[in-house]
Amino acid sequence: LGMTETTITLVSLNLLFAIFLMIQFQYFFAGEANITAEGYTYAQYADRGFRELLMVAAIAGVVFFALASFTRRESKGKKLAFSLLGGLLLLQVGVVLVAAYQRIVMYINAYGLTAFRYIPQIFIFFLAAILLSLIIMELTNKFKRLAIVLLSAMLIFVFTLAFINVDTVITRHNVERAIQGEELDFAYLAHEISTDADPYLFDVVNSGDLPQDLQNKLTILLACRAA
Repeated sequence: LGMTETTITLVSLNLLFAIFLMIQFQYFFAGEANITAEGYTYAQYADRGFRELLMVAAIAGVVFFALASFTRRESKGKKLAFSLLGGLLLLQVGVVLVAAYQRIVMYINAYGLTAFRYIPQIFIFFLAAILLSLIIMELTNKFKRLAIVLLSAMLIFVFTLAFINVDTVITRHNVERAIQGEELDFAYLAHEISTDADPYLFDVVNSGDLPQDLQNKLTILLACRAA
């Protein structure tokens, strides 16, 4: 491809994304104002945000990589123009990424943590790292390393989930919310959490630092899990 065709493509896509962000700005960042009986539930709002992020990131990433791989850029001026237009495109994806992350956090603050809320939250950080890697590879002309970057990101993501012990993190977060007076979903802890969280539950029950009502209910919970 020549730089003219690539410039037209990137400018058009940047304008499309910019118009989309401006029109949907309140939808992206109004937060609690979008949670109404006529609007969205917390779950719908977070789910749509994450799906939109995946779609936008996929479109921008594939287009950016394809154009970077097949566009002739003989001069420094053309290279700089491509880097600026491509960087602007990925920056706009970053805006959608921030909005999606905020929605998940809002959902967690409202109802507590679950695996289906926590894992996408972690994944967003890895997606941000991949987008940043695309920019760095463009600036350093290292696009041949994209496969290694994607494979490394996938492996690190998997090992991160294993290292942090997802079920223990979820249980700790929800118990700490309950100590602060928020509602605790005992059914979720009883049926959806693996035995990885049992050491933490035993420790927190045996600590004697819990409010009495929560202490009694967590004791019953442990008995149910044992049974």
